[in-house]
Amino acid sequence: GKPRLIWARECDPPLTPACRVRIAPSTSAVMESHDPGQIPGQPKPRRLMGFVYNTKAMLMWSIVFFVPPVLMLAWNRGRLSMPPEELMQTTTYRIRSKPGEEVVEERKAALQKVLFETNDAQTGFRQEWAIKRDEERKRRAEERAERIARGEIAWWQWWR
Repeated sequence: GKPRLIWARECDPPLTPACRVRIAPSTSAVMESHDPGQIPGQPKPRRLMGFVYNTKAMLMWSIVFFVPPVLMLAWNRGRLSMPPEELMQTTTYRIRSKPGEEVVEERKAALQKVLFETNDAQTGFRQEWAIKRDEERKRRAEERAERIARGEIAWWQWWR
């Protein structure tokens, strides 16, 4: 008859000569070359120093940890630090090295420009739809007040 296939885990210890006899001859070679983490019938995983490198996770983490430092080095032209002369020319150094009053005046001027010069003083940061909504609410409130004054509705009938 047809030989019965036995998985390697059914034999104790696995793949002993006694167990090989019970395994079909065609599967014997597959079982002996079977990698513990490999699925039978699937391609053998590529490994480098014990790591599987043909996975999407390996690709993602290599991009996450390799690309940003390379971009940083390219942006800084290979330099990892800044000489003191260049550091003294930056705006951050100038702001921190100035006496307190000048810094406060500069910050106040920048805040005034952002808050009052770039926007209309009456609208502030509100969008057009918010302005229209508020005008509509005001118009409805006035209309309702007039109806209450005429006696058409009571003050507590807010839905009318």
